[in-house]
Amino acid sequence: MNINVTGIDPAVLLMELHNNTSSPDTWACNLTAVHRDITVDEAREQLGPEEDGVHHFSDYVLGRPIKAFLQKDEDGRVYLCRADLYDRDSSPGNAESIVNKLKRDLISSVMRMNTMHQHTPGPWHAKLHPGIEEWIISPGQFYNWGNTYLFSIGFVRDYSVEGGGETSSANARLISAAPELFDALMMALPYFVQFVEMAEQDDSHKPGEAAKMVQHMTLEVMEDAIAKATGETYERT
Repeated sequence: MNINVTGIDPAVLLMELHNNTSSPDTWACNLTAVHRDITVDEAREQLGPEEDGVHHFSDYVLGRPIKAFLQKDEDGRVYLCRADLYDRDSSPGNAESIVNKLKRDLISSVMRMNTMHQHTPGPWHAKLHPGIEEWIISPGQFYNWGNTYLFSIGFVRDYSVEGGGETSSANARLISAAPELFDALMMALPYFVQFVEMAEQDDSHKPGEAAKMVQHMTLEVMEDAIAKATGETYERT
């Protein structure tokens, strides 16, 4: 069984694999086992040399069986291969559970990073204000106090159209989706940058001039959108 682990730090993955299984009660394993959870720095010291763009995992790490290994496909995706061998010594479905947790942690770290940009955290919601054909954008529940809505971010109405019409509702929906769109863009950008750089370095996957132009234009649009949302120039890491 192969599991997609693209974007996950291999040292973090190895640490979690080690910490979520146990050492067999054998002389050889007990000799090298540390009998405790290890840190990410300790796991990084256990990584083997990098081959074909991925680090090598030993079958046993500090006395605990790993058996699975990393492999990169022709599109640059990284997989944890033979995860079933890890599960055999650990528990059924354990490898996939570990990877899913790391993916959730990765997404959460992006979300936390985005809060540094000072915008009101999402999700935002849109609600039509009764009577005045104006949409309210709110970060949480709607608290109606007379004609005033508390905790509102803003109001939306297209004054070029009588009553606001469908344009106002479309604008309100787009604005209320801004935090999710921003989060999605921030998560996608590093992978797209990696894809463009990899395509330029790999002769077998080098794009034609037209495709290269589209890739760089797309990258510029993504970076410009982030810069507009944050008020800062986006710098690639």
